[in-house]
Amino acid sequence: MNPMEPYAKVPLEDLTDDLGYEFLDLSLDALSHYIRRAAIYMCRNGDLVSQKAHIRTCPNVVNYALEPADEAELVALLSVKCVTPCQRHNVIRALAEPNVILPGPVSWFAPPDELYLKADFQGDYEAEFSVSPSRTACEIPAVLSDRWYELLLTGARGYIHEASGKPWSDKKLSAELLTDFRHGVQQAKVECMTGFQRGVLRLNMPRVL
Repeated sequence: MNPMEPYAKVPLEDLTDDLGYEFLDLSLDALSHYIRRAAIYMCRNGDLVSQKAHIRTCPNVVNYALEPADEAELVALLSVKCVTPCQRHNVIRALAEPNVILPGPVSWFAPPDELYLKADFQGDYEAEFSVSPSRTACEIPAVLSDRWYELLLTGARGYIHEASGKPWSDKKLSAELLTDFRHGVQQAKVECMTGFQRGVLRLNMPRVL
């Protein structure tokens, strides 16, 4: 099992104050549920939070079990690179096991927690995955509230108003909020990809097969 690096976390109940003033009839657990739901969407659709695993390859072994920190769930493989001194290079990422022989090391992700890595030599590798809180998490990555607090609450409000048969039900408002929320998540994803730099950048992204 290859443990992964943890991230800073914040308890869901610490993020409920603003929504609590708006929705006085909702319990703390209910408010936490909607915030967690928005956080999960942000992570799964925006790749906004990542963890790294350090792997030392072994002879005749291609699959490596991963152990996400903080009970996170792995979403997608973002990058794999060799970090062995004098042999540093990126690894080709595939969506599944390739049916042709490829030059150089190749890797792919097999959910929920296995990394496949075919390399020509033993060495040390660093794999980065986007991750998401689980559906039972009591804490979420702190970066979501530190950097995208208003976006997080916009999503939570959209989900709250989406509920049927409640005094706060408002399908039209919910649709508007969730449209803004999803658009904001895509903007945040671009910010992450460009390293939070403004302007047009040419990205040198690893090839994905």
